Amino acid sequence: MLSNIALRWAGGYLLISGFVLALAGHGLVAVVHLAVVLLLVLASRSQATAARLVVDFGPYLIALAVPYAEVPMMSAAFGTGFHDALVQRWELVLFPSNPSQTLAAHHPQRWLSETLHGGYVAYYLALSVPPLMLYARGDRDGFAECVLALVVTWIIFCAVFVLFPVAGPRYVWPAPAGIADGPLRTLSLRILAAGSAHGTAFPSLHMAATITQAATSWRLQPRWMRPAMGALIVLVGVGAVYAGYHYAIDMVAGALLGVLVTAGFVAWRRSLSAKSNAEALSAPRGQSLAP
Repeated sequence: MLSNIALRWAGGYLLISGFVLALAGHGLVAVVHLAVVLLLVLASRSQATAARLVVDFGPYLIALAVPYAEVPMMSAAFGTGFHDALVQRWELVLFPSNPSQTLAAHHPQRWLSETLHGGYVAYYLALSVPPLMLYARGDRDGFAECVLALVVTWIIFCAVFVLFPVAGPRYVWPAPAGIADGPLRTLSLRILAAGSAHGTAFPSLHMAATITQAATSWRLQPRWMRPAMGALIVLVGVGAVYAGYHYAIDMVAGALLGVLVTAGFVAWRRSLSAKSNAEALSAPRGQSLAP
């Protein structure tokens, strides 16, 4: 059931964004979106193993690959400019300076730089390891729960990016003074150069997605993974600012919205479970009263 809901979220995004992009002159992209939606519909109605894999992994792959990459095109379609100056003013309300420009200069140690850059890169493991471990263990319900939480978070945040694009400090300022180079910093820069979408800084999707994945899978994972997930949240948040990739307020806003999305998801999940339990309890009574 949860996998089908994730499928609807992913398909709904593709239809809406495809319509917007078609109006903006990206007709070929809209046709591809429609073709993928038709594939999802066909897969949801089939019992074949390949179709089951599409239903399970399709929303996950679509959420990770499509909305984020399309933010620049969608923002251009809406004609919205970048709001970095406003976000920088908000940041100075909370902090005495812009930490993305000063934190590394105050703590230039190479070991710290590499640790924080490594933590930032490990964000990509946070999106893949918890759900894939559940899938490998045969916990399809747990896997579907993680995927649905990720899909919802990804689409909500990308909608915010489209309507309120923020480039981030790495686009408007030089690299932080005094920051130490190393293999993990080099790796993080290469990953960003290959896959970063302009306009996706505020609020931080990295922070929100790490929180939602940790919270959703917390009770489902081995106990030894829980401290690692908690540490990763801290490393992602501090590492992105230290490296000069995000404003500090990006991480604060991302954490707050991530908690809100998680709380909403958990409340909805509990209400769904309570409804299912109530229906299961009422079924025997209905049968016993039947003539």
